[in-house]
Amino acid sequence: MVITDMDIRDSRTRTRAAVWEIREFRGRAGLERLEEDWRRIWAGLPLRTSFMSFEACAAHVDHIMAEPGELRCLALVDGLQVRGICLLEPRMDVRLGVPVPVWGVLWLKHGPQADVLCADDEARRRFLPALAAHVRREPEGRPLLVLGPLPSASPFWEGLRHLAPPCLDPKESVRFMDCGNPYEELVAGLSANFRRNLNTARKRLAALADVHFVTAREPEALERELGTFLEVEASSWKGPAGTAVKFRRRQPAFFAALAGKLQGEAGRFEIHALYAQG
Repeated sequence: MVITDMDIRDSRTRTRAAVWEIREFRGRAGLERLEEDWRRIWAGLPLRTSFMSFEACAAHVDHIMAEPGELRCLALVDGLQVRGICLLEPRMDVRLGVPVPVWGVLWLKHGPQADVLCADDEARRRFLPALAAHVRREPEGRPLLVLGPLPSASPFWEGLRHLAPPCLDPKESVRFMDCGNPYEELVAGLSANFRRNLNTARKRLAALADVHFVTAREPEALERELGTFLEVEASSWKGPAGTAVKFRRRQPAFFAALAGKLQGEAGRFEIHALYAQG
C-alpha cells in the first residue's frame, strides 16, 4: 500500500477531551524509551502475534537493519499516555517500476505482515491521519509512505477512510487454522485426500526406528535445537540451495537473538523437534 505525499491531507486530529499528537524518537535508544508503553499496549491486543512483540522488533533492529540510527519510532499520544506506536524505516521501493525512496512500516521479513501497535478503537481511528500528517511535515526526502503487508484487522484500515484514496497493492491471502481445537476436529475439516496422505505418512513414521519427540524450553536445550533446525533447514529439502536462513547475511544472528529474548525476557519460546533413525 502506498500513500503519496500529494494525496495526504493535513489531518492533525483535534478533540476537546484530549490533544492528540505524534511524538518521535530515533534509533535503538528511541525504541528503548518506548519499551514500557510497547509492552503495555501489546498486552492489551486481542490477538498477540510474535512479529509485533518488542523482542522481535528489537532483534530486527539489532541484527537486520543496515542503519539502526535511522529508525523512526512514532508514538501517538493523547496528552496523558502513549496510545499507539509505529516504527518506520527508510528503504527503496520498486513497485512503481523504478527505485523510489520511501518510509515503510518496519517489516520483519520472516513474518507475513507489518503493522502498527494499537489496541483501542479511538486510537485506531486517529493513528493514520496523525501519522500521515507528521510524515508529510517531515518527509526527509522520502515522498511516499508505504504501509504493510497489512493484516485485515490492522488499525490502518480504519484511518484510511479519513484520507485521500491510497494506492493498494494486494499480494496474498493467508490460510490458518485454530490450533486450540482438538486434533479430531481439525482433521475432520480436511479433505479426504489430505486425510489419506496424512494417514500414509503416519504409518511410514511409525515404521522407522528410534522415533522420539523433543520439546526444548531451557536455554541450553533451545540453543542446541535451534542449531539443529538451522542445519536441517540448510539441507535444501524445501528450497533451492543457498536460500536457507543459515546462508543469509545477519539472519542466523537475528533468530538466535530473538530466541534468547523471547525465552529470557518473556519465557514464551520453545522448540518442538521430531527425530527418527538416530
